[in-house]
Amino acid sequence: MNASEDEDGLDATAGSKPPLKAEKGEPTEAELAALAHFRLVLRRFLAFSERAAADAGLTMQWYQALLVIKTSGAKGPISVGELADQLMIRDHSAAELVSRLVDRSWCAARWIRAIDAAR
Repeated sequence: MNASEDEDGLDATAGSKPPLKAEKGEPTEAELAALAHFRLVLRRFLAFSERAAADAGLTMQWYQALLVIKTSGAKGPISVGELADQLMIRDHSAAELVSRLVDRSWCAARWIRAIDAAR
């Protein structure tokens, strides 16, 4: 790690501008503007995702679960515990969600490991 990289290995000086009137520990005006822009882009993405889910006849939670299940496919089946972690819900809620998805043929049970040995 060189002197211009932060602990994540990102170049802390790349594209950086001098702070605009920030007290120690307070965000600069530029940081606040960047955060506001990020939140706007995130809200637009969430609105797009909600429309896509609704157009497919899915709830947003089902849509998010199917995305997690689909993108975990390269590692093999995902466990209910892993799904719960990804969706930030409790294990029993994830298990019920999987049951509803399988009942409605939105996903195959084989995509979910039946026993989560890590828990």
